[in-house]
Amino acid sequence: KSMALKTIAFVPGTGNMSVQLAKLFASNGHSVRIGSRDPSKALDTVRAVLADYPETKVTGGENHEIIDDKVDFIVWGPSGPLEDRNSLLKTFEKEFAHKIVIDISNIVYLQKPEQYGTTSATEINQVTLPSARWVCAFKLIWAAIVLQPISEGRPRDVQIASDDVEAKKQVAELIATTNFHPMDVGELYVARGLEVMLKMMVNAEMVNKESPYYQKKCSFRYF
Repeated sequence: KSMALKTIAFVPGTGNMSVQLAKLFASNGHSVRIGSRDPSKALDTVRAVLADYPETKVTGGENHEIIDDKVDFIVWGPSGPLEDRNSLLKTFEKEFAHKIVIDISNIVYLQKPEQYGTTSATEINQVTLPSARWVCAFKLIWAAIVLQPISEGRPRDVQIASDDVEAKKQVAELIATTNFHPMDVGELYVARGLEVMLKMMVNAEMVNKESPYYQKKCSFRYF
């Protein structure tokens, strides 16, 4: 935990995974900014985070307005169809340029199952906005365990992949401040395998009667 404290912008930052990560980083001393298309929604999320962690540095506002030169990392975590996400991403060409972007999104909404394993959400993002420094991380961490970095006495692994070696190193150092264990799994194409693994994990949960994600009539299947 020797890394200097950083400023992290969550764009958008009101989804469940983003909120849990915001709590994780804020509770470890980092400054967090939560973004939304609707600034009032961002501020509602800020209040919810501060209710759980009142001594932390958390602010919020419109997605584009929370990003400035003081931001060290951007966490990209949109939901919805890939086409909608790409359209949103293109509006950040100026703000994301040369910034390290930690991509926690996945390809779950891809409409062509035959493409699973041939690309990844992060690779698509890199093509859409190549000026950003893309690093994928937290792909296999459930929102429910984000605030539980230690499991059975040891840190949980967070797989990270990127073609930008220096950006990946900085993200690894950031993750290490949270008690998670950063695991460098290689270049960005490895994200394809991580996202396929995620889908297998989701499928397993949906058919597990003991899981809170169990669906008696499961029509949402990846394979």
